[in-house]
Amino acid sequence: MKVTLLLPLLLLTSLQLQAQDPYTSSIKVDQLLKTSNDEAGRPVKYPGSSSPELAAYLVEIPPGQSTGWHIHQNPSLAHILQGVIDVDYEDGSHRQYKAGDTLAEVVEFKHNGINHGKVPVKILLFVAGEKGTPVSKRITPPK
Repeated sequence: MKVTLLLPLLLLTSLQLQAQDPYTSSIKVDQLLKTSNDEAGRPVKYPGSSSPELAAYLVEIPPGQSTGWHIHQNPSLAHILQGVIDVDYEDGSHRQYKAGDTLAEVVEFKHNGINHGKVPVKILLFVAGEKGTPVSKRITPPK
């Protein structure tokens, strides 16, 4: 795969998510890529899915803001590019992730990310999903 082919593709597919944005209004989410085909034009395939779709997003959380409670329905990987994010989970546990950390996002497990810092948190998010399934789904906070 040549970088010269990938760069224009990323630029063409970099769209601000509005209709699917599951986070609070202050969170900026740019879709970097969404495809059902690999770079050779062949269909993406993985077990158990009749309509696989790969996506990449750049998520930006301003200081003092949170994602709001949500779940991910599909496996995803997150890489923290900038800042520190505190994440509360439905089981009462809490974790902190900082620039340079990479994590496998929880699936079907309620969580809320909060930026207590002074700089925006920037997260590169890669999703192995299904067509028609949003990257996240907003839910009511756990009790």
